[in-house]
Amino acid sequence: MKFVSILMALLLCVSSFASVANGGPNPIKRLVECHLVDATTGEALTGVQVSIDGSMTLWSDEEGKVVIELPVDNESTILCSLVSFETRSLETSELQNGSIIYLSEK
Repeated sequence: MKFVSILMALLLCVSSFASVANGGPNPIKRLVECHLVDATTGEALTGVQVSIDGSMTLWSDEEGKVVIELPVDNESTILCSLVSFETRSLETSELQNGSIIYLSEK
């Protein structure tokens, strides 16, 4: 019985370690969900290209939502662009989870 208890505790520790090592929270990154909307109408903008320092590109979904993984300790520039709208430049320090990014028509 003692052996089974020790074995179960060991398996629990190993599985906990494996989950953190293979996709658990990353302490040096933060996830920020933003919503991209038309500054005039307030409507969600689908397909907005969101580029982070030119190295990573994402697109907003049909609800205007994009989830960005940002480094915690590194300031980056984000460019949001869509045909017939002004390109918007933001610093990562300006973004919070749930931020609304307004784009104006050209």
